Amino acid sequence: MWQSRQRLRLGLLPGLLLASMLVGLSACAPFGVMPPPPRAALATATAAANATVQASGLAGASATPAAHLPALTPDVGWVAVVQVPDGSALGGPSVLGSSVGGSIASSTMTLGHFTLSSAAQVTIIFGCASPAPVQATVEIGVEGQSATVTCVHSGGSMNRFQTALAASDVGRTLTVTATISTDGPTPQWYTLVEQPK
Repeated sequence: MWQSRQRLRLGLLPGLLLASMLVGLSACAPFGVMPPPPRAALATATAAANATVQASGLAGASATPAAHLPALTPDVGWVAVVQVPDGSALGGPSVLGSSVGGSIASSTMTLGHFTLSSAAQVTIIFGCASPAPVQATVEIGVEGQSATVTCVHSGGSMNRFQTALAASDVGRTLTVTATISTDGPTPQWYTLVEQPK
């Protein structure tokens, strides 16, 4: 009796598996198309993002979180040579417990290197947002040419700087640097350095 029940169960098992697979497939989107994530997954992702912002000391700040800084893409006919979507992840200076007008901390870091093309031109696109109402600037430089942007607490600011470099620099490896200055917490910032293809 026990053996006949086992055979019956084993005989039903492939049919149950096939039925559950068909039900699962019917709930999926057509092949090659990803279904949208369920609302619960979106809520979880949002909560995780908010927790990250709070853990990084940005709770209550009205500035744009680093995760929402604009994603920059090279202009048509140009190619990115150095791209930093979230410079605050690289670290930087910070003056804790200081009020606006207090001491200024500053540090310079190397973002990358590239070989200058025959066009001898580069465009620097960059911006920043301050997580607190403090004075902060970001300066991006390439081979003695640089531009600065003042970080704004109420949303963010951006700069676009195009420069012609010396013909003698064509084919040389050049360095891209960033200098961050602040009298409070490190600002959130991003940059894209591009040159003609």
